[in-house]
Amino acid sequence: MSWLHRLCTGRPCRVIDSGGTPYLIRIYLAHWRGWRLYLHRFVTADGERWLHDHPFSGCALVLSGGYWEEVLPALGGAT
Repeated sequence: MSWLHRLCTGRPCRVIDSGGTPYLIRIYLAHWRGWRLYLHRFVTADGERWLHDHPFSGCALVLSGGYWEEVLPALGGAT
């Protein structure tokens, strides 16, 4: 078992669906001084999901694989 699996075993998690199919698994890791730390395991590609936003500030650290993020400047994204 990898260190990542050991870290996640037994932690609270939430499966987020898209169109009735699992899209990602959000695993709760910690809460500290108002910050929450989650691990996201994407099960399927974002592909056909509609544009969405995140009502909070955050940062990401990719542990495996990668992703492309598209941002619309009209909605406050970087150009």
